[in-house]
Amino acid sequence: MNKIPICFLVIDNDSTQREIISREVLKKLGEYEISYNFYNPNDYMVEENEDFVFSEDYFVQKIDYDTKGKSINLIAIDYNLLNDELKGIDVVNILRTKSTKNFRNCQFIIHSAAIDVASDRILKKIDANKDNKESLLSEINTLIDSKILLSTKQKYPSEIVKCIKENIDIKSIVINALTRLGLVSINYGNRDFDGIKIPQMIDLIENENIKGQRFVQEFIELSVAHFGTIND
Repeated sequence: MNKIPICFLVIDNDSTQREIISREVLKKLGEYEISYNFYNPNDYMVEENEDFVFSEDYFVQKIDYDTKGKSINLIAIDYNLLNDELKGIDVVNILRTKSTKNFRNCQFIIHSAAIDVASDRILKKIDANKDNKESLLSEINTLIDSKILLSTKQKYPSEIVKCIKENIDIKSIVINALTRLGLVSINYGNRDFDGIKIPQMIDLIENENIKGQRFVQEFIELSVAHFGTIND
């Protein structure tokens, strides 16, 4: 039986978290086909003006490359990544503004050993923009549009498992099925879709284009008809 494909990322400056993810997450998701990547922000520092700074572009390009053709289900991010230079909430903003991918249906988990400090910092960041309506609305909209869950450092591996099992997205299943089947283009006798290259269709689905939505609907309907019996 084919396993349900799942793609998730962990972004943390503590590389020992790899072993924790392997032990407490991957071993508990054996029934899924897991695609998982770990990113340490320290690996994306570049020299600039005789100093080393975090390269947002390099970081985003690597994630886009690693997840090409895949729908990302979940991203777990350490809150305190590079002291005051980079926080977990900053990574959410960077990905949403610079990545070619659509994160509308992606669950974010921001975790911290001092979760009360992390949540307080997020609220203060909003409060700091209260006199600038445009910035304030931008911060609030980011939090509303992004599915962000705050978690303690100890509990976030179990939160990953819980979120994945509770939030399987039919759209990501269709995207990963298209990728796994190894097709070049759509060709099943529907002139609305025939000839569309698979990467193009995946982009249409991820960006919630109406043609992509109609394809997902038809994909499901054809699958149901294939496995069911049509009444006379």
